[in-house]
Amino acid sequence: ADAAGALFSCGLGVGGRLGHGDEAALPLPRRVRLAPGRRVSGIAAGLHHSLAVTCCGELWAWGAGRAPLGLEPPSAGEMGAVLSPRRVGFGSKDRVHTIDISTSDGHALSVDRSGCVWSWGDNARGQCGQPAAVALDRRPRRVDALSGCRVATVAAGEAHSAAVGVDGKLWCWGHDVAAAQRVKLPVEEPTHGMRSHHRRGKPAAVQVVCGASLTAACSSTGAVYVWNAELRPRMVRVGVGLQVVSLAASRYTIYAVTS
Repeated sequence: ADAAGALFSCGLGVGGRLGHGDEAALPLPRRVRLAPGRRVSGIAAGLHHSLAVTCCGELWAWGAGRAPLGLEPPSAGEMGAVLSPRRVGFGSKDRVHTIDISTSDGHALSVDRSGCVWSWGDNARGQCGQPAAVALDRRPRRVDALSGCRVATVAAGEAHSAAVGVDGKLWCWGHDVAAAQRVKLPVEEPTHGMRSHHRRGKPAAVQVVCGASLTAACSSTGAVYVWNAELRPRMVRVGVGLQVVSLAASRYTIYAVTS
């Protein structure tokens, strides 16, 4: 998406993942058309689908019918495709204003402006944060396990999920545990040249990303922490004296942007 909120896509078009009304491949970016006047503020992409959130809080989805679109199955059946963006509804709570989204190949998450988390898709390992009886949810459902926490941002991994609260606290669920578990970051180690007795306060997370089974978080001071399903974060040094301002993740790799 560009600074004006226009959305573009290119690459393989199988399953309608590009959102241009067909399944053709595009070597160069082409604008994706939403409803008139909509400006895109956030995007997320899985292997077979794409999601976008607009400045007015609407959530849009397109791609393969088997992907976590948050929509009812296409008329062609589960293996059909949604070739152009369609707005995702929230049932009786259609006035939900979405501010953040994340998706894996199998499940997706969103956050509304009141700090509530919504999930849909594959819940076989508790990655949607729903009860074990809910193996698959096609439509968004609120994650009640986080009802006591006001969430700022979320991340979806292969079989787990994570969230950061507005208070900087971290939560994880999945890997066969549907209940959200608090993840406590260790006190940051002194940087080069700082006296060892000069302890810092408890780190506050500002961003979290998920890979296949790993998770990484960035603190307000630019420190990076990583952990696996055991939920034991450790600090990772990125260069010397560098502060990380943004993270991204693929299945087995974490990427960091410094100031």
